[in-house]
Amino acid sequence: MCKKLMQNIRKIRKDNKGSAIVLVIVALAMVGILAMTIMWMSMTNYYMKATDKGNKQGFYSAETVLEQIKAGLEEDASWAAARAYAYILTKDYSASSLADRDYEFKKAYQDYFVQRVVDPSDATKSTYSISHLLEYVDSSLGVTNSAPTPTTTMIRYLDSPTCSFIHSYSSDLMKLEAVHLEYTEDSANAGEFYSVIDTDIIIMVPDVSFTQTSVLPDVFEYALVADKKIVDTNSGTGETVDGNIYAGEDGIELLNKLTVKYSEQSSGRLVSKGNVKIGTDAMSISGAELNVEGPTSGMSEFWAEDITLGKSAMLTTNRVDSFVADDLTLSGRKAKVKMEGNGSYYGYGKSESKASESSAIVVNGLGSQVDIKGLDKVVLLGRTFVSIPQLEPVPGGVSVNSTDFRMGESLAVKGEQVAFLVPDECLTYQDDAVSENAVKMTNPFSSTVYPDNTKIKVNLSALSEYVEPTGYKIVRPYGSKLGYVYMQMTGDKANEYYEEYYKRNLEKLNNYFLVYTGAGKVELPAGSKISSEGNFLSAVISDNSIPSDKIIRNTDSQLYISVPESDKEYINADLTKKKKNLCAKLITDGATAAELSNTLFDNIISREDVENLISLNHQNPYTFVGTTDGNTYKAVFAKAAPGTPYNYTDTSIRVLVVIGDVNINANFTGLLIASGTVKINGGYTITSIINADDTQMQALKDALQVKQTVQYKNLADPTPVETTEDRSALQYFVDGTEYDLDGLQRNGSPTVSKNNVEFTELVKFNNWIKK
Repeated sequence: MCKKLMQNIRKIRKDNKGSAIVLVIVALAMVGILAMTIMWMSMTNYYMKATDKGNKQGFYSAETVLEQIKAGLEEDASWAAARAYAYILTKDYSASSLADRDYEFKKAYQDYFVQRVVDPSDATKSTYSISHLLEYVDSSLGVTNSAPTPTTTMIRYLDSPTCSFIHSYSSDLMKLEAVHLEYTEDSANAGEFYSVIDTDIIIMVPDVSFTQTSVLPDVFEYALVADKKIVDTNSGTGETVDGNIYAGEDGIELLNKLTVKYSEQSSGRLVSKGNVKIGTDAMSISGAELNVEGPTSGMSEFWAEDITLGKSAMLTTNRVDSFVADDLTLSGRKAKVKMEGNGSYYGYGKSESKASESSAIVVNGLGSQVDIKGLDKVVLLGRTFVSIPQLEPVPGGVSVNSTDFRMGESLAVKGEQVAFLVPDECLTYQDDAVSENAVKMTNPFSSTVYPDNTKIKVNLSALSEYVEPTGYKIVRPYGSKLGYVYMQMTGDKANEYYEEYYKRNLEKLNNYFLVYTGAGKVELPAGSKISSEGNFLSAVISDNSIPSDKIIRNTDSQLYISVPESDKEYINADLTKKKKNLCAKLITDGATAAELSNTLFDNIISREDVENLISLNHQNPYTFVGTTDGNTYKAVFAKAAPGTPYNYTDTSIRVLVVIGDVNINANFTGLLIASGTVKINGGYTITSIINADDTQMQALKDALQVKQTVQYKNLADPTPVETTEDRSALQYFVDGTEYDLDGLQRNGSPTVSKNNVEFTELVKFNNWIKK
């Protein structure tokens, strides 16, 4: 029995078919649990990331609001800095310290910034305007300064518990305290993603240096700088200058032909502090010319005090804006002016009493021509004058004592001033030897018939609409057998009178017009492009470009009637100021009072240092030698004796500085600066370094920057002592070490980098708290 039991047990042990099913069930259960765990973790992770994304999106959207406010305040800072800087440059701080100028800038900067951000209702200027900050926030974000209510779900709220604005002239920063932003991200579940940011905003004062060198001249764009005069000779075929030119108080005198042209690299300026005379000297060749050619894109500038053309002389400009303080006068027979290329002409002198300060166009030469119809704009702010000498000429010259009589025209042809003579019917004299009654006389009159003691009577009652009874002057020019009686009228009355006179004397005035200019020889642009103080005659143009309501037609001429403009005073003041700055420092703005009273040469070159360089080193000229691509190039400083000009012939010179006069007897590339007169002999070409190739530009830089051991005196010391020092040619320029020659490129100008301001660094967040 026991044996049988044991057999049955063994049989049961061998039967294991059910265990496999159990194992499968257990395995499936474990896999299911694992899958559910993984899915739960993935879902949890998804929700966590979605929530985090929403929170981040809400936060960064809130941060975007503050970044927009920061960008707006940077704009405010830039606006304030620009105006403060310009304000300081208009003040005379030549005798003040650097600290004083810096303080004044800081003060002006803060005052201007306050204007932008302060709450207008706060007289103490101690609170900032939330509304102003919101002006810089994109309106699509919907941020307001309206406090949320308990039921508000979409909160977009900018405010401050104090709006405190802290600023002090003694501090280098200003602060907008406690800017508070609450921002709800736009989502399907509004109110779920909510950010709060509290911060202060700091506004720094720019670090701007106000040394006297804060504005440097673009001197290396110039080919010629002559502090007295530029003149050419009557030999050769004429000269060419590719680059900017400056001529000083004695101006420019051309006996030959000068072509001035500008490439795309230069600023394009021909500046004459004094008068420009073209072919007015008896030694001039027949047909002396000045041709000014602007770059193919953009305009160049031509500045002059007065422009006079002699016999057969010619002035042509193309793509040029011309600025003339006094007159453009065609004094010689067959002189010609042609201006085109959509440039402009500004005769900006505006004076009712001084001929030298009143800009007009005057045609005195028979057969002359004025063709300026190709200009885009013509502005004549002055009127023509008749200047009559009253005293005997001084020995060796012409008397400057004269009487100036203002006429009514802004463009006048010789002979037209007859319109402003007192009419014969208004003029009588009393001859006591014959009769006590007044006797009629003519105007002009013979001085031999009517001597000084003649009792000339003028009755202007018939013209009282235009002129006061005492508005006349009896003139007896020195050396002339004729006398004149001129009327003087105010500007508007002169315009009205001239118009009426023209209507009644068409034939007389037209004859004068034809004698001096011929039919079609005074051609102007369309009337809408003309602004003048007085009237003028013009040739009849076939395309009727001058509007019919502005003219009274005759066979060969027409009258343009002035239309006053409100901005004429501004034009006069603005262009006068710009020319003074150009003649002081080759810049249109920023010259100090001391610089404006100084010569251009002494504002650019340290004259005493140059004289010491020459005398202490016993070398005249003294030469700095640089090497570029294996070739030597020079910067030369010389002092010419009076009456003995420095003779330029060395074409390896890239910078030539001469105290005295210079004669040019070879082609020149670089910068030539003289304190006296520059005479161009023959038919040479002068090229500014900005218009030369890169090798020549590098040659100029090398010649300026190479250092040599020289005998030197530091003139800044109270008692300068001779010593030995390594110096470069650039150090003999005023503030030469401030020039950034690395910034001198063919498409740019020399710059000074120390006044560059990064406005993105002026506005910063402080005490930033995010929730």
